[in-house]
Amino acid sequence: ADVPACLLDTVQADAERLFGCRLVLAGTGEEADLKPDRKLSEDGRALLDAIRPYWQHAVRNARYFAMLGGEYRQLEKEKYVYEQHIIDNKRQNVVKKACVSIVTGIVPYIDRIINEVHKLLTLGYLERSDVKCGKYRYIDELATRINEYNEILALWIKMRQGTL
Repeated sequence: ADVPACLLDTVQADAERLFGCRLVLAGTGEEADLKPDRKLSEDGRALLDAIRPYWQHAVRNARYFAMLGGEYRQLEKEKYVYEQHIIDNKRQNVVKKACVSIVTGIVPYIDRIINEVHKLLTLGYLERSDVKCGKYRYIDELATRINEYNEILALWIKMRQGTL
């Protein structure tokens, strides 16, 4: 609805009590002015002339607040979108941290394999078949554990790509 018309509806009852007649809008937009629906006395005209600047001020303010209301709604929508981005980014951050944790969880197993291979090569365990078989079994267990971690990462990658 038009701002001057809404304001006039709001003050019409008071205007009728004050002037003894209804006020109507003359003109449109910025030029909308108050006019009585019948002839006013000289005092009534003077009172209406005194009220006009306040009326124009009220119309300007109402338009300004209406404009701010639209901007506020737009800002609220933008805020909601940004909040959703933040929530999504936090969720992705948690997933990425979990993946980094899986990757860093593999490092100790790799270190153990390196240590066992070092023992086999430098401490002469290759000549002792019972120790060599035990070391190979242990290295196999470590490699199996690493492969389990890698399978988890591969599933995560497929899920992220949408192929799972």
